[in-house]
Amino acid sequence: MDTKALIADGRYVRVARPADIRDELAQIRKIDHRQERRTKLCKFVAIASGIGGLLAMLAAGPIGLVGIVLAAVFGYLAWRGSRLDIPDGRYETLVKLSKLLGADLPPQGTLDVVMDLRRSDEKAHLDSEFEKDRWKVKLYINPCLRVSGRLADGNKFWVVVTERQEERSRVARTRSGKSKLKRKTKGSLKFDVTVRPDVERYGQVSTLDKFLKEAAKVPAPMSLVQAEASDTELRLRAAGPGHPGLPVYSSAAETVAMLLLSAYQCLNFQAENLRGQRGA
Repeated sequence: MDTKALIADGRYVRVARPADIRDELAQIRKIDHRQERRTKLCKFVAIASGIGGLLAMLAAGPIGLVGIVLAAVFGYLAWRGSRLDIPDGRYETLVKLSKLLGADLPPQGTLDVVMDLRRSDEKAHLDSEFEKDRWKVKLYINPCLRVSGRLADGNKFWVVVTERQEERSRVARTRSGKSKLKRKTKGSLKFDVTVRPDVERYGQVSTLDKFLKEAAKVPAPMSLVQAEASDTELRLRAAGPGHPGLPVYSSAAETVAMLLLSAYQCLNFQAENLRGQRGA
C-alpha cells in the first residue's frame, strides 16, 4: 500500500496486523527524516544567503538584494518544512505499542490505529484561549494516538495518548525601555487505558474499584489521575508533568504497559475468586 496515500490527510488510519503497521511506520519514519533533512538544508541556505547578501550590499550595493531575496525564499521553505515535521515520539511510541499489544493478540489479530501526524498547535486542536499571570495563553488539546483491539483472551482494550500544549506570549519591557515579545511553550501527555473484559469469564468488575485504585502503578515521573471500575470495564488515566517545549515521549509506551498490567492484575484476582466460588 502507498504509504504517502495513507498520510495524505494528515492522519495515519489503519486496521492491520502489528507487523504490517510497523512496516508502514518504517516508511513514515523515512519520509519524516527526509523532510527534516530538507528543512535543515533550507535553513542553512537561508542563513548563508542572508549573510552573503548583506556583505554584498556593503561591498557592491544593490546586487546584494539577490542574496536577501534568496534568504527570504529559503527561510519560508524552512518554516513550511518545519510545519510538516511529524513528531518522532508518536510513531516511535506506536512501534513499541504494536510490539507490546501484538504479543497478546490472536494469531490473525489486528490493531485499529489512528495517529494524527499534524503539529499540536494546529488551529484544529485549539481548545481555549485565556490570560494567566499577564501571559496570553493558547491551550491546544490533541488526542494524537488511538489504538484499540481485542486480545487473545477476548478482552477489548482502548488506548488514547493526548498531547496538551500551552503557547504563552506577552509583551515585556527591557532595561532600555524597549518592548519585547516573549514566548514560552509547555507540553505534557495524558494516557487513557480502558479494558472491557469478557463478562462470562470475569462477571461484573465494579467490585474491583477499590482494588484497582490500590494496585494501579505508573512509572516516574508520571502520576495516576484516575483508576475506576464500572460494571463492564476498567478505566485508568495517567498524566505526565509539563516540560518546556513539546511533550516528551520517553516513557510513553512504559506508562501504557503499566496501566494495562495494573488492570490485568485486578482481572486475574477476579478470575481466581470466581473459579473458587464455582468450584465450591
